[in-house]
Amino acid sequence: MDKRCHIGGNVYTEEIEGIQVHKYGAHIFHTNNKQVWEYVTRFAEFNRYTNSPVANYYMNVDLYRYWIGRPDQSVQEEVMKKRYHHQILVTEKCFTACHLDDIPSKKLRKHLHHELFMMFGISILFTRLNKTAETDAALDRMWDNCIAFDPKWGRHFRDQTLLWFICRPGKLGQDFSEFIYRLCNKIVRFN
Repeated sequence: MDKRCHIGGNVYTEEIEGIQVHKYGAHIFHTNNKQVWEYVTRFAEFNRYTNSPVANYYMNVDLYRYWIGRPDQSVQEEVMKKRYHHQILVTEKCFTACHLDDIPSKKLRKHLHHELFMMFGISILFTRLNKTAETDAALDRMWDNCIAFDPKWGRHFRDQTLLWFICRPGKLGQDFSEFIYRLCNKIVRFN
């Protein structure tokens, strides 16, 4: 059941200055059912479109592979602790890919904010579980780089969200991070 005030779901269009504009972005509709086609064409005119990719693109990139149950599985706590620098690097690269304020869509900006919050949280927790000065310094460098790229949002994530509690320096921050990780693990059981 669609709760919107109009029919058509994500393929809904509005007429603006005589042009049908897709409210939720362009969509491709395809069916091989003649009755369905006859029904939907009563409401709108469709343009013919045939999907025909013009190129294949190969990326020579070694991506993480998730093999459930293996001892080197990337979601295992000990593996994540060893790979903390990978998580920091990915989080930093995602944060510095664009400025959140430059994203015109409020919905997309909110989604990216949530994803970045989760990535920062994972980076912080697994880095802090190592409980070393070296790993704390790596986190400090991540925050320095993120704040240098976008002071407003870098400080926001570090100082004005729940991440503040696990970002506290020294042993207190390390111990509190471990407590939060253990609590979440009991609730969600991700390991």
